[in-house]
Amino acid sequence: MDIDIAVGVAFATGILLHVSLFRIGEWDLLAIWLMRAPFVLLAALGAALAWFRPAETVLQSLKDASKLDAALLGGVFTSMLVYRAFLHRLRVFPGPFAARLSNLYMTGQSVKTMQAYRHFRRLHEHYGDFVRVGPMEISIAEPAAFRDIYANYSPCEKGPLYSHGHPSTTVLEARSRKLHAPKRKPWDRAFTTTALNNYEERVDRHTDQLLRRIEEHQGSEFNVTRWFSFYTFDVMGELAFGKSFRQLEDNAEHYMAKVARETQRTIGGLLLYTAWIMNTFRETPILNWAWIAFQKWCNEQVDDRLANEPKVPDIFHWISADYRQTPNPTPQERLDLLAEIRLIVVAGSDTTSMTLTGLFYQLVQAPGVVAKLREEIDELAAQDEHALTKNMSLVKLKYLQACIDESLRLTPVVPSRLQRMTPPEGAQIGSRWVPGNTCVIAPSWILCRDSRCFARPEEFIPERWTSQPELVHDASVYAPFSVGRSSCAGKQLALMELRRTVALIVHRYDFALAPEQRIDAFERDLEDHFTMCPPDFNLVFKRREAPPARSG
Repeated sequence: MDIDIAVGVAFATGILLHVSLFRIGEWDLLAIWLMRAPFVLLAALGAALAWFRPAETVLQSLKDASKLDAALLGGVFTSMLVYRAFLHRLRVFPGPFAARLSNLYMTGQSVKTMQAYRHFRRLHEHYGDFVRVGPMEISIAEPAAFRDIYANYSPCEKGPLYSHGHPSTTVLEARSRKLHAPKRKPWDRAFTTTALNNYEERVDRHTDQLLRRIEEHQGSEFNVTRWFSFYTFDVMGELAFGKSFRQLEDNAEHYMAKVARETQRTIGGLLLYTAWIMNTFRETPILNWAWIAFQKWCNEQVDDRLANEPKVPDIFHWISADYRQTPNPTPQERLDLLAEIRLIVVAGSDTTSMTLTGLFYQLVQAPGVVAKLREEIDELAAQDEHALTKNMSLVKLKYLQACIDESLRLTPVVPSRLQRMTPPEGAQIGSRWVPGNTCVIAPSWILCRDSRCFARPEEFIPERWTSQPELVHDASVYAPFSVGRSSCAGKQLALMELRRTVALIVHRYDFALAPEQRIDAFERDLEDHFTMCPPDFNLVFKRREAPPARSG
């Protein structure tokens, strides 16, 4: 066959492959193999041409094989781009033209500033409530859509983003109801009231260490971002592995905490929009050194913890119960246990430290709120000097909870990327019908600052959750710990840490911005790594004089 005709056939074959195969289903987990395929095909074609055309040189055979290989790939990509741009079922939804063609559009926007949540807002301001942000993805900023996507009654399930941990699967990454239910059970057991009571003493120990550090730095610059991160990471180390990472004690970031943080930032922008990049990253030598080191370290910690069962159960005790009772665990069961432990440490520390930092950013600007909060806390402390370390007492502080809620509204820990996928038959999402197998998101950072949902949405007003409910128009979009079956299992532990840390600091210390700290730098530099990550934020703490005794 003439080579030019063969090239045309190869191009047509590429189109056929896209239309009949690659257009259907998910291919993220096969990305590394698909990247290798053209090289394998090139070698195979070169060998075949050399065999069947012995009169031609090897070099000529390789040249012709390269043409055929390129034509086949050209057919696949031409068909894919034309289909996505003009024929795709999502073509009726507005959005940037580049976003129709590839998820690399949003990846580029994310990596550029690490503030994808702000780019989403700009897109919605320009295009409206429904915006096509990827070839198969819609971002929705209509309040009514939030529950249709995330509530228990929603037909949507988790999207391809949650396959990034393959081949391991955590409770967070379990995409179907069938897979999620058994993985959720040990987590629910780990956060019962009895279990939480068992964690209090360990949480208190690290809270005391944090307060000692504040005491030592009185009158000088104190980086709350750094120290709150140390605090929450140490707590989760204690509860996950039975031992602290000693960051508060040593005033130094633990090596693996640094690796986890830097890896999260490096891949955060990529992982958010192109799950296949994460899978490829982990399979590529040199690029995956940090991942391998983190895996090795987790393995060592798990082995050590399995050999040293504490007297009082910790989170690991519950999460590993089935594994420990299995006579001969499979390699897959081991992988899943390691993944769950990583989830405990990273998710349990990053989110809580972000919330603490975000709340003190708000409080330092609101002396009236601090005075009201302090009055509530002082009143409880006057009744019982130990009440500020008792979760049962702290849950009664309504204004404290309102401050936490309002801070989480303005700075949600997952600002933009809780991805779901519509069922094959499609679904009614808010006011629009969304076709089947479409990824959908409803960015919390946008909806929680939407005037349709909250009056004066950019202002920090804790009273909207207590005495001024008229400032809340639609509370359904407020779900800082998510909603439905995928809600955060560790919510009550996070709240326990938040309540006692905030109550004790506000009760004992006055605080103000450090001299060199610009207040606008905090929101300006907030980064989206799937979870929100705060910049350094420096305050100065000063010990309060003893609160005046209450009359009567």
